[in-house]
Amino acid sequence: MRWLRALGDAEAAAYCYNPNGEQGISFWNCTLASKRLEQTGVRPAHRGQAAMGAGGECMSYLEPIDTRTYSYDEWLRFAFDHPVAKEPWYYGEEMHFVCDPSKVLKFYARLFRDPSSLASYDDAHLEQGFWFIVGSQLAEWLWHNGISLELRLECIAAMPTLFRELFVHRPLEQACYMWWDILRYFKDDGDPKIVAAMVTALQEVLTLPARHCQVSALHGLGHLEHASKRTIIEDFMRRNPSVDSELRDYAHAAIAGKVL
Repeated sequence: MRWLRALGDAEAAAYCYNPNGEQGISFWNCTLASKRLEQTGVRPAHRGQAAMGAGGECMSYLEPIDTRTYSYDEWLRFAFDHPVAKEPWYYGEEMHFVCDPSKVLKFYARLFRDPSSLASYDDAHLEQGFWFIVGSQLAEWLWHNGISLELRLECIAAMPTLFRELFVHRPLEQACYMWWDILRYFKDDGDPKIVAAMVTALQEVLTLPARHCQVSALHGLGHLEHASKRTIIEDFMRRNPSVDSELRDYAHAAIAGKVL
C-alpha cells in the first residue's frame, strides 16, 4: 500500500490512497485538474478536490471528512452552505473529504431535475457551489469509465432542466456561461456516448427563451466535435431570425469551433 501525491502548482497537494501500487491507477488528481481548468482560463481548485481511488471511493487527504453516509440534503449543504470567499472553501486543507462518486452523481441528477432546494441561496453561494460541483467533480467523473455509464448519462440528461428551472430565472454570470466549457473533454478520444449526450442536452438548452442560456449552449457546442453540431446551430438561427448580430456571429463562431 502506498500514498501517492499528485502535484499541480505550488498550492496543489492531494493524497490518493492506491492499494494496488502505481499500475492501473484511477483517481482524480491535481495535475489533471490544473490542466483542465487552466485551459478554460479558470484557476484550478486543487485543494479540497476529491481523488478517486481504485475502489471507486474519493479521497483527498490523510484524514478527510467522510461524506459517504451523507443524505441528499446533507450533501447539498456540504456543497453550497459555506461562506463565500475569494479562496473558496474547497481550496482549504481542512475541507478535504471522501465521497462515493456514484452516490453523488445520483444526488446531482436529482438536484438538476428539481433545483427548488437551492431557492434560499443567493447568487454568490450558487456560483461557488456550482464551481465546486462542475469543476471539482463532474468535469472528471463524467468521462471516467470506472463510473457507471448509466449514471453519467442520467446526470447529463438532467442538466437542461437545471437551465430551464434555475438558470433561465437566475442568470449566474460565470456558472451558466462556463458550464459546458468546463465539462468538455480536452483530448481527442472522449467517449462518443458522453459527447452525444452532451450534444443532446445542449440542443435542448439552445431552445430556451433566455439569451444567456442560448449563449451557454452555443459556447458548449463550439467546443465539441459532433456531426450534428452545424445542423443544430443552423436550425436555431432559422427558428430565430431576429436574434441580434452579436449572437448570430457567436453562433457562426461556434459552428467553426472558434469560441472562447
